[in-house]
Amino acid sequence: MFHVHVAYDIYRLGQPLTGIAQGRMNQLAAYMLTLSLFVIGVGLVLNWRNSWVGFWLNLCVTGWADGVWVLVVVLPG
Repeated sequence: MFHVHVAYDIYRLGQPLTGIAQGRMNQLAAYMLTLSLFVIGVGLVLNWRNSWVGFWLNLCVTGWADGVWVLVVVLPG
């Protein structure tokens, strides 16, 4: 649910912008929302039943998304 909130915050940040900058922020917000809804869906359907496939799907998807965020946002400052 935190990532859904982050997607909304990114969307709000892009609203005062115009042109390609606004489009890029909206694309980033949609990317974050899609990832978060996928993880929530897998969690509700597979992890609820203690599925190892659901565990690895969520681990790989969230690990990739958060790893890219660390590389792009956190490390550069």
